[in-house]
Amino acid sequence: MLNMQHTLVVPTFNRPEQIRQLVTYFKDRAPLQRVLVLDSSVDEVKLQNESMLSSYGDNLDYVTFPSTLPVGAKIARGVAMVQTPFASLCADDDLVFPDGLKEAVAFLESHDDYVGAHGLYINFQTSGKRVLVSREYAGPGNEAEYAGERIFRLLEKYESLFYAVYRRQDLIDIFASTAQLPTLHFQELFQSNAALVKGRVKRFPTAYAARQSCPPAEPERDKWQTYYWFADDPTEMLQHYVAYRDQLYTFYATHAHEVKQDQSEFKRGLDISHAVYFSAKCPADYFYSRLQPTWPPGSSGQPTGPPPLAENGDESNLKELRDWFWTWRHDFVERIKTRDAAKFLVNLDAKTAQQSMTPWVCEPTDGIRWLVNVPQFGDTWHELCAYLDKA
Repeated sequence: MLNMQHTLVVPTFNRPEQIRQLVTYFKDRAPLQRVLVLDSSVDEVKLQNESMLSSYGDNLDYVTFPSTLPVGAKIARGVAMVQTPFASLCADDDLVFPDGLKEAVAFLESHDDYVGAHGLYINFQTSGKRVLVSREYAGPGNEAEYAGERIFRLLEKYESLFYAVYRRQDLIDIFASTAQLPTLHFQELFQSNAALVKGRVKRFPTAYAARQSCPPAEPERDKWQTYYWFADDPTEMLQHYVAYRDQLYTFYATHAHEVKQDQSEFKRGLDISHAVYFSAKCPADYFYSRLQPTWPPGSSGQPTGPPPLAENGDESNLKELRDWFWTWRHDFVERIKTRDAAKFLVNLDAKTAQQSMTPWVCEPTDGIRWLVNVPQFGDTWHELCAYLDKA
């Protein structure tokens, strides 16, 4: 049974309504699920949370920490308190589906060569009764034979492994080292890559979690996106990267099942992999704006780019034809995918109005409207509505 095998660890910080909503959802939908709440809120919020959570029974443990304790240290101390063989994390404003947790635990019980397991993630944002739904994480698993290849594949198209289910000791090892890094940016990267040092991570083609777009708990947090940290202070950012890389190699040398690379080889691979990650989605306009004040007086400061295509002739005509073709192909494929979506959405909303306390209206983004046609999406949507009803 899931309650005997798994603990959901929930860090929280000054979000009493969100933690109440999440815990109430699990009490209703998975009453035997073990939940461990790690609270570093200010004192008045802690008192509110403690009073509210005291009625949730023996399957919930509530632990408080100083508000000044870094989040990495809080999680490291928290996961060390887990007593079940498996555990996973979930932020106080997000949701991990109980069926997804069961599937992940069952897989790890029979696959010793995997360190973690999870599934597909959606993103949601509420606006009144409207719920905007989009795709969050849907990439492949990380199942390559060697740690270096697994890390490269993750950083090639990064999707955090923070919410996956792990064995208790693996999670303890990972966060004991994660907590030694001073910034959240490299803590998250370390946690995901350290998991891949230990072994493979399975991803199921089924809904696993829902992440919510909402205001951050700590809006003053900085040094999150690598590109603006590097643009503002490249020396500082690179110093933190080198310390993070050294920590990851130490973890590799200590915890990898087979150490296939020496220190220089492993770090060289990390440098190449992280160069791919750091350059992804990096807007040139941002660097241009940061560099502009450093140009000498009188400089025009206009960025240069590749020469434009000829305005007429074969090259221009060929480009226009190619652009038209790809636009037409994209529109045609999207029409085929979504031709029945409107009908299914009407039926979905009607069923929601019957089953849920609130008549939530599902509004998927254009890129995933075709998902509405998949029967399993309806199950995921109704489970999300059950969570939203607890607000």
